[in-house]
Amino acid sequence: MSTISADEPEQEAAARKLLSQIGVPSPWYVKRPKSDSAFIDAVDQRWSGALPAMYLYDRTGRKRDMFIGETAMSSIEAAIRKLL
Repeated sequence: MSTISADEPEQEAAARKLLSQIGVPSPWYVKRPKSDSAFIDAVDQRWSGALPAMYLYDRTGRKRDMFIGETAMSSIEAAIRKLL
């Protein structure tokens, strides 16, 4: 599992503190490109940039699902169960 923060640079310390407090496992990555569109396209060219965004990959590294916006935990868990 990896987490990418799309927070602005001045919010990085607060984002890292929150991730640590809620127990999100590392590694954590922080957006650093010069433009938001370069970041968005690097993650997924089909993604609009809306947040929150979560991508689910199978054991081989193939992207299997994406969840954009507020998503019920039951939907995420069901998608994970399909891959197990």
